[in-house]
Amino acid sequence: MILAFSGPDGTGKTTLARLLARYLTMKNVKTHYIRFKAHHMGMFLILLFLRLLGVVPPTSSPRVIDYHMRRLFAKSRLFLLLELVNSIIWLLLNVKFRTGLSGKHVIVAERYIPDFIVSMLLIRPSTKMLRLYLKALSPFMENTIKVYLIAQPEDIVKRKPDESLTHEYVRTLIRSYLIVASFTGIDLLLNTSKNNLNDSLKMLLTKIRYYYISNEKLAFS
Repeated sequence: MILAFSGPDGTGKTTLARLLARYLTMKNVKTHYIRFKAHHMGMFLILLFLRLLGVVPPTSSPRVIDYHMRRLFAKSRLFLLLELVNSIIWLLLNVKFRTGLSGKHVIVAERYIPDFIVSMLLIRPSTKMLRLYLKALSPFMENTIKVYLIAQPEDIVKRKPDESLTHEYVRTLIRSYLIVASFTGIDLLLNTSKNNLNDSLKMLLTKIRYYYISNEKLAFS
């Protein structure tokens, strides 16, 4: 089973995913932790190269990075297809291969396929490419609990003071995630502006227990 966390930076994905992974490990559940997004594959190497050339500034701001990537590659369908191939290879190695070796266990994905698709759509908004991403990556969404995290734009900006985020950019991100979620489906939606960490974890564990019971799998207390 894959527990996939998706949503804009600043919604609490990392904190909640790590807390859940520790909880499952304490319950003797075989747990693997992964973090999947475009910038961890071919795009990451391209970013390093472009920074060395001075084309992209040395910044950690997702807004600034997405702006430059869109400016450079918005017209390059080949670049997006190469990123898709890179993502499939990464998923085969880190999800399918790992699942085959480990048998029954849980993969906690801090970021997952929806995050990858959103990052690609920010570079080149395209319904045609969206459908291609979904079709190519759907085999890796099987047996997955899809958890989407959202928050008020002003809260996200406050939580990421060093990343030069703007309210407009955050609203664009949220809209992009909701569009992708309308295709992938949502198993659990958590608003971290309304729910604290403990409440979010409780709702998540309730969803996991229900999933295990519904699928007649090994439950945990």
